[in-house]
Parts: sequence; structure tokens; C-alpha cells
Amino acid sequence: MTLKIENLRFRYPNQKQDLLRIARFELKPGEKLFLFGPSGAGKSSFLELVAGIQKAQAGKIEVCGRDLTPLSESERDAHRARHLGFIFQSFNLLPFLSVDENIRLGTSFSRERAANVKPGDVEHLIEKLGLSGLAARRAGDLSVGQAQRVAAARALLGKPELLLADEPTSALDHDHRESFLKLLFDLAAESKQAILFVSHDRSLAKLFDRTVDLRDLSVGDSLGEHGKADT
Repeated sequence: MTLKIENLRFRYPNQKQDLLRIARFELKPGEKLFLFGPSGAGKSSFLELVAGIQKAQAGKIEVCGRDLTPLSESERDAHRARHLGFIFQSFNLLPFLSVDENIRLGTSFSRERAANVKPGDVEHLIEKLGLSGLAARRAGDLSVGQAQRVAAARALLGKPELLLADEPTSALDHDHRESFLKLLFDLAAESKQAILFVSHDRSLAKLFDRTVDLRDLSVGDSLGEHGKADT
């Protein structure tokens, strides 16, 4: 399994009750999973737990073969840099760096992931994501759609086993959301990368292999599996 969670409990220090209580959750290699829920349900917190940015109070979070729960912060950071690509809602590009430089940041914190980058990989991502001619442009001068694609290229570079995406299409209209996802799926499929995609927009769910309502997980549904969304 790319991701396996058991008996997870999480709350922030200022909270008296758990924000997340998950009995069991799994994500298979190469699977594209759509995770939805209302604002405040804990979707972003869930991704941060999987990424090792946050630490659970109890339970097991096994990511790419390693349980994150007993690891130190530095060990979780190293594991994330090696095995995960993250597309943030605000993209988190460095505006003073070029498109090419921002993409290459995706492997700058892991020697193992950097070793996966072959000559021409960055150029391949730039071409496939429709960024040809923009490699030298500063990220601060990009449109929202262009910045989104640079963030995707950065997450894909080095072929991490798992891609996490936190509402990365929220600033786009519906047609551009679907076209972006199809591009992302095609590129992830080249290396059989799993995708855990978080959004409140259920109209996108039909594009994914499986759909999960975070509220079902939080009340202990064994896998939270709903299958394809209605079309």
C-alpha cells in the first residue's frame, strides 16, 4: 500500500475534541482518490498528517512503507522530501525564481529523489504542461493557471510515489479544472504515482478511481468507499 492509516486520532493543541478519528484508510499504488468534505471538516489537516507536517496523537500512518507516528520532525521532513509531491492551494512558488528554478526545487531536499531526475525530465514536464517558452520567466509574473502547472511540475519531478493536492483547482473555472486534472493524471501514470486529491467540488469526482467523504472516515467507516460520484 502507498498509504495505510489505522486508529488515527488528531486534534490541535487548542482543541478539546478530536478533529479527526479514522479507523482505517488505504490508498493503493497508482490509485487516484478524491477526498471531499465541507469547510472545517479537516481535509487540509488530513493531508498534513499524511505529509508528516502534523503529528497525530495516536494511531498509525504508514506512508510508502514507513510509519510516520514514531518519527521525529526531521525524519518526517526527510521522508516527505523523498516520497511525496505536494501541490498546495496557494501553490507556494518563490516569485523571484524562474519557472525552471521553481520546478527544480521539488528535488532539492532529497538526494534520492534528485537521483531519479534524468536529463530532459524538467523540459518534458514543461512541454507536457503547456509551459513551453516560460522556463526563464519569474514565477511572480505568471497567471494563476500557469502557476498551478508549475506547482504540479515541481510535485511530479523526481517521481515521488504519492502526490498530495490540496484544492489546487479552486481558482479555475470548471473546464480548466478538468483539463488540468487530465494532464496531471497522464503525467502521474507515467511513473504509476498515486494521487490523493482534496476538494469541496464534487463535480470533479467522476474523474477519479474512488471517492471518499472525510466525514465517513471520521465516524469510523472501514474504508469510506463511495465509488464513482453520480454524473
